[in-house]
Amino acid sequence: MRTRHLVCFALALASVLVGCAGPTVHITHALPAAVNLPPGDAVQAGRFQAVGEGSDWTADVLKAEVARQFADLDAADNGAARIVTGSVTVEATDERGTRSVRRRDPSIADRADHALVTVALPSLIRHVRVRTVLAVAAAGHPAPVRLEVRKTYDSTRDPRVRSPDGLRRGDDPEHVPPTGQIIRELLRRCVETARSMVEPLNVPVTLTFRAGGGEDADAGRRAAGEGDFVAAAEHFRTALAKRPDAADLRLNLAAACEAAGEFAAAERHYRAVWKASNGHDDEARAGASRAEMLQQHITADE
Repeated sequence: MRTRHLVCFALALASVLVGCAGPTVHITHALPAAVNLPPGDAVQAGRFQAVGEGSDWTADVLKAEVARQFADLDAADNGAARIVTGSVTVEATDERGTRSVRRRDPSIADRADHALVTVALPSLIRHVRVRTVLAVAAAGHPAPVRLEVRKTYDSTRDPRVRSPDGLRRGDDPEHVPPTGQIIRELLRRCVETARSMVEPLNVPVTLTFRAGGGEDADAGRRAAGEGDFVAAAEHFRTALAKRPDAADLRLNLAAACEAAGEFAAAERHYRAVWKASNGHDDEARAGASRAEMLQQHITADE
């Protein structure tokens, strides 16, 4: 069952800048917790179970992470402890083999093409999947709140394996982290995500609306500068309908949609601008990631 929560916005500051940059507005997305926990006192870690790779120790790691990350969760101070129990399932697979690589023959001083030789190098691709399920219960609330999180790891996408500059190959066994280390990292991230699901989220954002686009776009920028983002979005939609290929107008529409709480539409328009720029528009890329995160926060499985 999916529950959609209302979204409220705190307009911290709205100022119209004179010049070609257009208006800049500063807002704060004030989002409620994606999942409401039963009221109660401090959280206590209860019993945890584990299945799969590392089942002899993963339950203990999950319990320790819950105790650490949920320790300062707001409490109602009513004497009723909130007990967290849970389970972890881990699947880990390794794809081992060899791959052919052309290398220079160190025994030949000549660096011409004929000095290249083909060598077979060991290859390792490691996949790890972790699923955690936490149940938070409190006295007087018969149905515990369930928090399910899944995280995955693929060594071919790990910059520690390929290196940040991408110069190393992504299946070099010497650089693939041990499975146990990966599992611990994924468990920590699972609990971080679960914790974020039960906390309100405040995201301060600065949105700069770009110049140009005609009278409708001018009206949209004025509305945005006044904090009326619903009206701003409508004006930018009208302007974009007349010039559908205008990336700046589409980015303005994306920003207005985001500020108005239309996160799905904002993400769609941000991504369209980013794609049209061949990945060079950093503002559109950041906006798309932010809108996706906000959309995920307000929609949760129960």
